[in-house]
Amino acid sequence: MALTPPSNPIGGQYTELKRIDSTNDFARTWSEQGEGMHGAVFFAWEQTAGRGQFGKSWHGESGQNLAMSILLKNQLLPDPTPFHLSACIALCVNEVMASITRGDTCIKWPNDLYWKSRKLGGLLIESGHTWTIVGIGLNINQTQFPDSLPNPVSLKQITGKELDPKTLSLDIIRSLNQGFSNWERTGFEPLFDTYQSQLFGKDESFQVREQGIEKWIRIKDVTPDGGLRIEEDGNTRIVVSGLEWIIHP
Repeated sequence: MALTPPSNPIGGQYTELKRIDSTNDFARTWSEQGEGMHGAVFFAWEQTAGRGQFGKSWHGESGQNLAMSILLKNQLLPDPTPFHLSACIALCVNEVMASITRGDTCIKWPNDLYWKSRKLGGLLIESGHTWTIVGIGLNINQTQFPDSLPNPVSLKQITGKELDPKTLSLDIIRSLNQGFSNWERTGFEPLFDTYQSQLFGKDESFQVREQGIEKWIRIKDVTPDGGLRIEEDGNTRIVVSGLEWIIHP
């Protein structure tokens, strides 16, 4: 458990940026210079060099999407397991997305947010010795995407409505504060049960690419430390990284 309660909640320090290369990089600079506090949020209307998982670029039109990063002091997290933080963040963001879409949202292992079989957004979590930076990217009002992205979707495409990215960032902050409070109070097990129930593709078969080889696997569940349990050719094993999903909407 955390040694002491956080001195301020997530969002106690909120920085709004018009244009930035990467909110995660901006947050890291603040942590290195000693200017950021636990729970500091950095929201940008435009990212010119946003990143996703595995070094991939995050594509977003100016002013149309949500890009934000949160600076967290490791000592003040409810527990030190990286997957527990990732799961809590994903559940909180997914809760906000589900309230807007009225269902059909889920969490695709390891850090993507999906609506049905289409990608709505994702997380990029970068951990250091003292600080962890959580990047959140969501497609809000954008309706056209690069052809290189196989299955993107935005909230506007789902609901037919324009939404304000900054307002959504504040909704996510409220959800995160409640989620962290629950995690602190009850431990990770209840969150983990909810995470399993919201896992994309659970008990379904998918085509994937692993070490350059395409294959079919069946998703079983996720282990408490964040490994993906899969079934392949009748055998069960746990994957921790290196799995590229091939998903067609």
